[in-house]
Amino acid sequence: MIVAFDFDGVLCEDRFPEIGREYPDAVGLARRLSAEGHEVILWTSRSGRRLVEALEWCDRRGIGFCAVNDNAPSNKARWSAEYPDPPRKVYADLYLEDHCPFFQHYAEGDPERAVRRMVDKAVQYVERYGEIWDVKETDDERL
Repeated sequence: MIVAFDFDGVLCEDRFPEIGREYPDAVGLARRLSAEGHEVILWTSRSGRRLVEALEWCDRRGIGFCAVNDNAPSNKARWSAEYPDPPRKVYADLYLEDHCPFFQHYAEGDPERAVRRMVDKAVQYVERYGEIWDVKETDDERL
């Protein structure tokens, strides 16, 4: 499964351009998914020095990414012949993002609460569909 994590507002409190305090539930989920062999992408609007700071922050917390603001290796391998120019849109099976109606609905003035709820839902989703969308399988095997 390919999972894209936003940085500001999901892995940490949104204090851009500074880095906010860690959201341990989301950090733990990113580490867990990566360790289980899922392709974890850092999907952020940060660039330049601010992106380097975010990557260093993630590295200190043991979060490994297969891609940063780019498609996962499995997608690149599968689609590179048909789409030689990398698309701007990053594909994932699951996106953890704080700028969506789900997040805003559950935040109720407490963004960390919304992140915990989003992580709980993501865990349920991965547990239910993760094996179906195993990155080692081909589409024909999934059907």
